[in-house]
Amino acid sequence: MDITPIISAFIAILGVLLTSLFVPWLKRRLSAERYNQLQTWVRTFVLAAEQIYGAGNGRAKLEYVGNMLRAKGIEVDIDDVEDEIRAMIEAAVRELGDKEIKADNAA
Repeated sequence: MDITPIISAFIAILGVLLTSLFVPWLKRRLSAERYNQLQTWVRTFVLAAEQIYGAGNGRAKLEYVGNMLRAKGIEVDIDDVEDEIRAMIEAAVRELGDKEIKADNAA
């Protein structure tokens, strides 16, 4: 009895399962990791900009963060308030401001 067709069918089914389940899961996983890495870079660069430029100088700090992200190969349009990366920068700035307010209130 020749089982070659059965083995071929099994391999075909396994291939379909891998491409329909595993590949999309892997893409989502990598996208989530990339997003988390991007958030970490944005927070780091926002903190660095605050340290370098101090209070005020918002435009200079925004340009610094944009330039640092571009150096990492991430395209950002700091002039477009609807840009997703710009929104991440603004959120990180807000988070930093909230932490500073809490620290001032605790003191």
